[in-house]
Amino acid sequence: MRKIYVCSFLCLVFSISYAQVKSNKVATVEINKTVIPFIDKLQNNEQFTLHYSSKGCFHDVKESMTFQKEQDAYYVICQKERKKLDATTLEAIRIFEKELSAQQNNGLCTTVDHYLLIYNKSQRIISDGSCSWHGYSILKQKLGFRQYS
Repeated sequence: MRKIYVCSFLCLVFSISYAQVKSNKVATVEINKTVIPFIDKLQNNEQFTLHYSSKGCFHDVKESMTFQKEQDAYYVICQKERKKLDATTLEAIRIFEKELSAQQNNGLCTTVDHYLLIYNKSQRIISDGSCSWHGYSILKQKLGFRQYS
């Protein structure tokens, strides 16, 4: 009997979250133009790190990406792989950072994504429980990395 209540509760939560996303059709984020992305603050021989974790009923993921600037070139390290960034991927990182800063930890989703960005002594800590943004997955795809290992 307890299993029926738990399943019913989960179905209710998922249907509310789905209806919330469906009614918006596309998850829109108002980009905060006052935030200067860490990627644009990097000086030569500096780096910043993005720590990501996502936890839900059926998954628990922890990953990180490190962005570096060396001799006026930008690189990203993820999953032990280092890639040089071009203008398109740099713009994708800028958009990601600005959209991330606009996230408000709202939503009734059982999955919550946590982001921690660290640059020198600055930190940005953001949680997203909307189940509609998927910023980290989109960024990984645009940078050419495979999804969760």
